[in-house]
Parts: sequence; C-alpha cells; structure tokens
Amino acid sequence: MIAAGFIYIRSYIGEKAANLARKEDVEQLTRIVESVKSEFRVREELHKRRSKVHALQVKALLDLYANLLEISDLLKPVVAAAPWAGPTYEDAGKKLVDPTTKAERNYHANKLLLPGELVEQVDKFFNKYLDALAVTNSMRNAVAPNMEEWQKRVAETQSVAAQELPQLLRSIEHAARSIIYGPEG
Repeated sequence: MIAAGFIYIRSYIGEKAANLARKEDVEQLTRIVESVKSEFRVREELHKRRSKVHALQVKALLDLYANLLEISDLLKPVVAAAPWAGPTYEDAGKKLVDPTTKAERNYHANKLLLPGELVEQVDKFFNKYLDALAVTNSMRNAVAPNMEEWQKRVAETQSVAAQELPQLLRSIEHAARSIIYGPEG
C-alpha cells in the first residue's frame, strides 16, 4: 500500500508539474502573441500615417507641376514680345500674374511635404523664372535702351524660357515620379 501511495503521490506531483509548465507556457505564448499584436498595430498606424502623407505629397506634386508648367508656357510669349513692348507683351504679362501667384502659394503651402532635393529644384525654377520676368519688365520700362545690351538680355531670357525652365521641369518631373511611384517607378 505504501508503494501504491508513493506511486500515486509521484504521479500527482508529476501531473501538477506538467500543469504548471503548461500554464507557464500558455502565459508566455500569450505575452508573445500580445507583443506581436501590439507591434502590428503600431506598424499599421505608421503605414496609415505614411499613406496619408504620400497622398498629400502626390496631390501637392501634381498641382505644383501643373502650375509650373502653366507659368513656364505663359512666360515664352512674354519674353518673345519684350523687345517690341507692344500689346502682345502687356496682354501676355497680365496673364502671368494670377498663375504665378497661384503657383507660389501652392508651393509654399506644400513645401514641407517635399524632399529637400526637390525643394532646391523648385526654388531654382522660381528664381530663374522670376529673374527672366524681372529682366523682361526692366527692358519694357527702359527709357533709352542700349540695343546691343537689350538684344543680349532678350536672348538670355528667351534661353531661360525655352531651355532652362523646361530642363528644370523635366528634372522636377523625374523627382516627382520617384516620389509618387517609388525609386524604381
């Protein structure tokens, strides 16, 4: 009987130890599952936030590119008409005011969404654009222009409008595509 009692106690203790081990295993598995679930929620929230920022970036880039393309196209007839300063110049110049203001506002409102490299390219675009416009306006208002100097400046502004701004636009477009579609897009 003592032997049977000893076997029973040993079996009982073994069963209790196994149950305790299972309970500890379940608790450990529960902690692991909860940790994974928590990390998943954090990553999901981060993904949602990034998706929202990306959507804002895409809209900002599309609007900005359309604005820059518009003012670049509108600048061409202004610089082409500058030496003659006729009604064509005045009409074209007036058409630039609202789109230029709109482009600048859009850019400054969304500048924080753009990467630094793209900001530099857009700043360069605006600097070239506004310089060409300022030169054209100064020629328009010149009292007795030096024709040789005038022709040189006209050629420079026409080069900006016909070559430099389109080149910057292509660079901006390439950078925007990389942001919208990813580096491989």
